Amino acid sequence: MQFALLALNAAGLPEDDPLWKKAQVFLHRCQNVNFSIPLNIEGENFTVTPFNTQGGYDGGFIYHPGRSLAGGQKSYGSMTGAGIWGLLLCGVKPEDKRVRVAVNWIKEHYTWDGNPGMSDPTSLLFYYYLSMSKALTMLGIKDINGHDWYKELYQQLNSTQKSEGYWVNTNSWGMENIPEYTTACAILSLQTRAPAPTLKLSYLTFILKSHALLKVVDPNGRSIGYNYETHIARNELPNAIYSGPFSEP
Repeated sequence: MQFALLALNAAGLPEDDPLWKKAQVFLHRCQNVNFSIPLNIEGENFTVTPFNTQGGYDGGFIYHPGRSLAGGQKSYGSMTGAGIWGLLLCGVKPEDKRVRVAVNWIKEHYTWDGNPGMSDPTSLLFYYYLSMSKALTMLGIKDINGHDWYKELYQQLNSTQKSEGYWVNTNSWGMENIPEYTTACAILSLQTRAPAPTLKLSYLTFILKSHALLKVVDPNGRSIGYNYETHIARNELPNAIYSGPFSEP
């Protein structure tokens, strides 16, 4: 669901589309909370109640209403990151109670050594890196309990990268024993630590903090960045923005 919402955000689905409110219904029922939320969907007022009635209201998220991959209705890391990510894409503000209690769960379970909440912390580990780093980036959080989370995530991934350059999990759950998948998750997790200076949370931003020259080419051969033939920066990508040296006048 989080990736579907990301795609819809990138595609420009209007903020007032009922889909965003309907998605919040599902997300609320996946969160371990004991409070209800009011929603107005297509002119009708609803009170959305939490699905979990068994206790354990710690603010974290589970896979879907009534089922957690960590067992029972136990909150765990990768889904809590996904839940925050989903709420923000649906237009829920960081100061909203749903987001605040989820952030509290992160503070109480902060670690990059494993997927917190899972009985085997190596389960879905790279998925956890991706979902949690994306959620924290969207929130604009740089510090958790006095820890620079991005620096510590970088150190964790740097220490587990293979000499050939890839990452892989010894735990095969979620296909994480396939290095092409886990490497992609690791790279996306390392992409950036700050919110992109754009209007959409789904936009891709490259920030090159060095004297190197950057050129990005899309699948259609269009490029943005330094042109090695003209020796100036060019922008052939629709809706893309380039800022840096060698810009065209």
